[in-house]
Amino acid sequence: MRGKVAFTYQLKNYFKQLGWTYLWAFCLIAVLPFVLSVLLGQAHVYSFTDYLPSELTSMVLGLFVFVSGAITYDGFKLFIQNGIGRRTYFKTKVAALGVIILAGEAINLIYGAVFQAWLTPNGPYLMGFSSLYGHYFGNSVADILSVLLITLLFIACVAVTGMVIGGVLGQFSGVVKLL
Repeated sequence: MRGKVAFTYQLKNYFKQLGWTYLWAFCLIAVLPFVLSVLLGQAHVYSFTDYLPSELTSMVLGLFVFVSGAITYDGFKLFIQNGIGRRTYFKTKVAALGVIILAGEAINLIYGAVFQAWLTPNGPYLMGFSSLYGHYFGNSVADILSVLLITLLFIACVAVTGMVIGGVLGQFSGVVKLL
């Protein structure tokens, strides 16, 4: 029962944080240049597709799972104060990050399809690893599924790398962490 409560709490917080991260990234990368071009009187030469990268959501998801995986003590302190052990905290954090990775990859696919269909019809592939593994099987469905699986594994490796770095840095004192 405690694991379910810890999982839903972490998942809810991760979804809120991911939503805010997507919003801030979009505002900083796409809206801020538009506002600056309007203020400078250059709005007629502003092109939305020039400032919006095709891999925006992928970059945000990768950075988010890395940082979320690396943050160890804050969430652990809250759970340990409420009687949830280390093992339960770790299992629920891994499960919540796994769900975030799946949901984030779904967002990446939707964003990539919209970006490719409307913003740059002759632009890059739908997924980042398509140029490497997109024609391996010769079957379009198998190729898309293999690229999706490789992408999910890559993002999971990024999350685990963040967890390892956060776990190692969590052993040091606060002064050493800042150095």
